Amino acid sequence: MRVFFFLAIFLMVIGVEFAYGSELIDEVVVVVNGEIITQRQLDQVKFVTGGNLRMEDIIEDFILCQEAEREGMSVSSETIEKALGEIKAGLSDAEFEQALAQGGLTVRQYKEWLRRRILQDRLIYQKGKEIDKKIRIKDREIREFYLRLKRYLNGQDISETEVSQFYRRHEKSLTNAGKVQIAQVIVKSKAIAESVLQQLEKGESWSALARKFSLDNNVGQGGELGWISLREMKPSLRAALLSLKEGEAVKLKEEKEDFYRIIQLRKRKELDFVSCEKEIEKYLKEERKKEVLQEWLKKLITKVEIRIIKNEKEL
Repeated sequence: MRVFFFLAIFLMVIGVEFAYGSELIDEVVVVVNGEIITQRQLDQVKFVTGGNLRMEDIIEDFILCQEAEREGMSVSSETIEKALGEIKAGLSDAEFEQALAQGGLTVRQYKEWLRRRILQDRLIYQKGKEIDKKIRIKDREIREFYLRLKRYLNGQDISETEVSQFYRRHEKSLTNAGKVQIAQVIVKSKAIAESVLQQLEKGESWSALARKFSLDNNVGQGGELGWISLREMKPSLRAALLSLKEGEAVKLKEEKEDFYRIIQLRKRKELDFVSCEKEIEKYLKEERKKEVLQEWLKKLITKVEIRIIKNEKEL
């Protein structure tokens, strides 16, 4: 399984070597700047990748490799051998050759693919560095993203794809942000709930009121519910808590409940701008670089002569 995993990664780029001895008998599917992609090549790549590779991907990889060579990039035999050794780790030469043979591949062909794959990676890396030097993220952009992230952590807008992606990447450091520490008293009626709120405003102890009035089981802990994420709350409770300052309380009654809750906001953990400013800037820069790289690739493709002999639906 390990061999095929690495094959799936590295066989995304196909070399001219791949068609050795077969160009005269294989059906030509695509021609990219004079280089051909044959039916046999497609079949073998689909075998290795489980059939998930599109023709567009293969054409794109050809173009990138050609561009790298046009810019004078090269890969030493030592680099190829080192990469091959890492992929073969734990496998004998015979085992590796057998795995390649199942897809109709030879070690020689595979080394050519590695060379082309490394060329492609180096080109992308170089272009990325060039783009990176030109990208500047404005303070306003960082601040705006921070406010969007705060809203996401507070559960106010969980549909933000870009923000949710940032959160998943930095979930560990953001674990406590957007959480509140609350306590509750559960009472039978609206009148009792309002009475409890009035007594709180006069300075009565929350714990004493919880022990006296609450129907909840955790009155011994003063109705403490601990730290809870705002994103995990019901919208009605979340909206009520977002309007409160620390120490304030509010009465709530859900539609299907026959009792009232008095919820007190004890503490709030908000996202600190300074603590995440650099990570936000880095993230926005990375995303911008991806966009610029895609635009560069699109322009590169428009300059290439591509002749599709047989479209993908016919394959």
